[in-house]
Amino acid sequence: MDGSAERLSVRTSDFDRGVASLRSVFGDVDLAPPEDRAPDFVLRSTRTPALTATRWSISGVAGGRRAESDCAEPAFLTGVRVGGGLRMWWRWDDIDTDRPFLYPDAIDSALQDPDIANLAIARAAVDERARAITGRDDFEVRFTGTAPIDPAMDAVWRSTAAYAARMTETLPATEDAALAQAAVVDLVATVLLRVFPNTTLDAANRRDIGGPRGAALRRALRHIDEHLDAELTVVDIAAAARLSPRGLYAAFRRDLDTTPMHHVRSVRLVAARDALRSASPLETTVEAVALRYGFPDAGRFARRYAAVFDETPVETLQR
Repeated sequence: MDGSAERLSVRTSDFDRGVASLRSVFGDVDLAPPEDRAPDFVLRSTRTPALTATRWSISGVAGGRRAESDCAEPAFLTGVRVGGGLRMWWRWDDIDTDRPFLYPDAIDSALQDPDIANLAIARAAVDERARAITGRDDFEVRFTGTAPIDPAMDAVWRSTAAYAARMTETLPATEDAALAQAAVVDLVATVLLRVFPNTTLDAANRRDIGGPRGAALRRALRHIDEHLDAELTVVDIAAAARLSPRGLYAAFRRDLDTTPMHHVRSVRLVAARDALRSASPLETTVEAVALRYGFPDAGRFARRYAAVFDETPVETLQR
């Protein structure tokens, strides 16, 4: 996985430059210039191969625009209105911008000094997660609504999007961070499919989740143990186990009372502990070990580590 990041930071009162910066991130944007004063555009965006995190605001603009939500690569684009006024509608329906929202293919909107946080995830990453859930290799997910399925899920998406944006902006573009980057993408894809209405659930419910246990599960566990330092997906593990992804989920639930990826994280946590035990505090850091084993947030890693091993990773490293 190439984790290289492209960064863009713009602050300008030049209307044409501001619109150009929006178009470089979102594609087609048509914004009417203000009549009485120069606008103040502020945009900060970080693009990785699978995620694009953008925060933008425009003061001094009150008008409408029509936009296509086509990022540079096919992606699902989400938004959270942080401040200002924003009204959006699609065909004949208003989009509730007081809640997190998923952009349809194209929208009309009216702006009043908006401040927006956007997170886009590659369609391929979401389709991969959906195929793991449904067990269908040709499945392509389709979202059927623009708002979370329940108001209680609003906070889930807000916190997930904010966390993913922070990780996208701060994770280093190094080989050691590849697993951590993949973990963030997998988290966003998983939560997106849980929060916004889509066709995955119905397709999954039509699958027969029965299947062989025993030898297949052992193949899955062996594959995980042998590839802890590589990017692992449910699809990869299922192929090694000779099960469908849905059958793999069922086997882990039946026999281990967990999910494949939760097991991966647990085994990697043990591997991280082994690495800390054998390392010198003069030669490595907790953050470096956490990244190497796919934990992008050192604080969360430390809390989970302490909960499992009853000591902090720093204490383990300094022994």
